[in-house]
Amino acid sequence: MYRPSLRHILITVFAVVCTLPVLMLAGWMYYGVQSQTMQEARDKNQLLSQNLATPIYTYLAGARQSLAIFGVLINHSGDTPIMASTASLQGYFDTIVLRTPQGIVRRWPETARYYSARGDTALAAQVLPFLRLKKMAHTGLVRNPYTGTPTVLFIQPVPGGQVIGLLNLKPVVALGRNIHFGKRGHAAITDQYGRIVLHPNSQWIDQMRSIADWPIIQAGLRGGTGVATFYSPFIKQDMVAGYAAVPEFNWVVITPQPLAEFRQRAYATLRTAGWVAAGSLLVALLLA
Repeated sequence: MYRPSLRHILITVFAVVCTLPVLMLAGWMYYGVQSQTMQEARDKNQLLSQNLATPIYTYLAGARQSLAIFGVLINHSGDTPIMASTASLQGYFDTIVLRTPQGIVRRWPETARYYSARGDTALAAQVLPFLRLKKMAHTGLVRNPYTGTPTVLFIQPVPGGQVIGLLNLKPVVALGRNIHFGKRGHAAITDQYGRIVLHPNSQWIDQMRSIADWPIIQAGLRGGTGVATFYSPFIKQDMVAGYAAVPEFNWVVITPQPLAEFRQRAYATLRTAGWVAAGSLLVALLLA
């Protein structure tokens, strides 16, 4: 029957006594890694999403104001050269259309080659639900009936008809594409129905794909701002992202980054701490 010597018993007790604090410290550090990950996301990703939501709001509000002014001018000036000049100077809309009960009677710029009767018919169908509105409205993402690209329609009632602006989304897309951080951090933007305005996947943009079922988008559509984790079917990784709603227009901005990128630096610290702990324990055993 094996009977350990007193020396072996003391060494074992000493090892256990040394190991317990190390294990407790390791658990505390692991919990700290998780907290640090979310805190870093709040400090960076949430701030990025909020900062991106502000210029998007400024652009959309500017487009709304520009079309309102255009509607006032056409009400007072009619179809005059000044209207063509005003339309060409504004940078918010690819096309501005005047629609009356007789149909579409004027388009600006007048020189565009892509105008067609089929496009006019498609545009009339798109604005049909807004015929009785008394104030300006805007749609979510729709297909530009003339160019086939995604756009948003701003609709301003005027006496005897409507002025319709087909929004130029290129500035919004360019703004979001300038957001880069980490290795795979990026920005994504949706309209008020969760359809993609901006995303690294250009096919999703062209398809105006809906991601309204993503929990983080649902939180943004409710007007929330914060940080959330989710699984990205595009990156195929767990992501952590800041999200923010664009005021009044209820668009959603998210700034996702792979969760692994956050944890990589923290786990490197944990590994270093683990090697130090193992070396310290070995020294303690030798002393014992």
